[in-house]
Amino acid sequence: MAHTLVNDPGPEIAALIRSVEARLIEIRRDIHAHPEIGFDTVRTAASVVRELEALGLSPKAGVGRTGVVAEIAGAAPGPA
Repeated sequence: MAHTLVNDPGPEIAALIRSVEARLIEIRRDIHAHPEIGFDTVRTAASVVRELEALGLSPKAGVGRTGVVAEIAGAAPGPA
């Protein structure tokens, strides 16, 4: 089933991606420079928490051992 958008967000999304591209590359390189396996991902989880907090979110760490969860509220009530 194909989805169509009422307003094409293409240019706006492309601009947003360009604005964070360098930071995303830094994060990826850091994760690859410090590999962790299995559920021993404490450093990576701490990195994710820091990045989410920098975005103004309130992440919960330690979910399922080393998982991280953050809720992003939308502008409208109800499910997304």
